[in-house]
Amino acid sequence: MAVLFVSRLATLLWLPQAIFNFCGLVMFNSFKRGVAPKFNTIDPPAVTFRSFTRGYNAELTCEVARKNLEVLGNSALQNYRVEVITDMPVGIERNSNLLERVVPRDFRPNVLNRARALQYCLEEPSENVGANEWIVHLDENVVLTDEAVQGIVNFCSSGKHHFGAGATSYTNGGQNNWVISIVDAAKIADDLGQTRFQFKIFHQPLLIWKGSWYVTSSIVEKQVGYDKIIASGASEDQYFATIANRLHYTFDFVDGEVWGHSAATLGEQIQQRKRALQASLTIALSHNHPLGTVQHWASRLVPLTVPSLIFGLFWSVPTIFLLDFLAGFIFAIRAYGYTFGVLRSFSNDMPFKALAALASPLVFVADLFLESAVCVLAVIAKDPNIQGRRKSRASIG
Repeated sequence: MAVLFVSRLATLLWLPQAIFNFCGLVMFNSFKRGVAPKFNTIDPPAVTFRSFTRGYNAELTCEVARKNLEVLGNSALQNYRVEVITDMPVGIERNSNLLERVVPRDFRPNVLNRARALQYCLEEPSENVGANEWIVHLDENVVLTDEAVQGIVNFCSSGKHHFGAGATSYTNGGQNNWVISIVDAAKIADDLGQTRFQFKIFHQPLLIWKGSWYVTSSIVEKQVGYDKIIASGASEDQYFATIANRLHYTFDFVDGEVWGHSAATLGEQIQQRKRALQASLTIALSHNHPLGTVQHWASRLVPLTVPSLIFGLFWSVPTIFLLDFLAGFIFAIRAYGYTFGVLRSFSNDMPFKALAALASPLVFVADLFLESAVCVLAVIAKDPNIQGRRKSRASIG
């Protein structure tokens, strides 16, 4: 009974996320496709689409840049540019709408990795970036869609908020591993649930901010800056959003979704989760919003929630009715996210889609054990790439 009671209490740490997901998926239409223009497109905004890469996969970088240029060429945008910021040259052929920028090795601010590259763009802006231009930051493997570009145009034309972010679908590039595909498909439930709810209702990153793609104005980005980031790793964007929120800038949800790429193997996904969890500790221990801190420790204490699920599935051991009800609600919302992801993201191959939807609750249970293993691995296996503010400027190079 004591183990179950402690496990139930640990499960309550997921309650804010469950409430936000429930409200976001219920209050807004999550299956609506297409984004309609909301403003006059005679004078569309100027937008720079900026992605960062270490330069290790030049072929992928060039292919993604080509696809994004193709999508933008068919959009309502007229004044746009794609910039690839890289630590090493990738051989992109420059034209009027495509630019490769290599961060000099002797550029040594107080931050590393992606934050270093983005700070370089702030201190050494492109000659064509205007003062009133909007910047869209993309992960190196993110492919734009027509819907996302229209949503970005709507957001920038509105001008009501300073930062925007939207949903990412991970299944449009095909399914190499159907288990990984179901796990990644569940991420869109978080995007259309908690992320959309917090931005549309509160206009703050109360729980989460995913940096796979986001929009901001060049003026505001320069005022916030990346040189204040004390975490260098998977949570650089989260820390950036935390600073912006502390400075009272507002956020909104951008309609439309972009296409991302799932991890090729289960081992790669485990490493990605471990790095993200380790880097997020810096956020939790700094000046993050209390709800964000609760969410971090909910992720850290996943192993404690496993007995609550196991007892709930196989043994009827009641504790307190309200506690049991809330734990059931949390697990139901989390499990539904996997089924929702399949229904929302998978192709219209109905036999496979139906089979994946039926298997999704089992994948949720398996993923819970996987998350528990990641939590243990994050404690015992330190990642040298997750660093705080570096102590020596000589560490770059």
